[in-house]
Amino acid sequence: MGKRPQKIHRDEEGEFRWETYFVRGKQKRRKIRMLDGKDFDYDEFIRANADDIWLKQQGEYEILHERQMEGNRLEKKGAENGDDNENPF
Repeated sequence: MGKRPQKIHRDEEGEFRWETYFVRGKQKRRKIRMLDGKDFDYDEFIRANADDIWLKQQGEYEILHERQMEGNRLEKKGAENGDDNENPF
């Protein structure tokens, strides 16, 4: 037999489904919010859409650091390929 489809629940904040997981042998449940019938991951949404000022105000320094490291990596890669299109004068 295959998996059963997840039952979608509703409350005043919108749609969600229950996810069960285990912590030290005890079963716990948490709500997973849905957006357009798909799982909605707040962390991924924040990483994709938040600006640097908001991240700093909220103390999300890990995301800021990841963005800075990604920018440095892309900058280094561009310099290695000789993509210096900037005119210094």
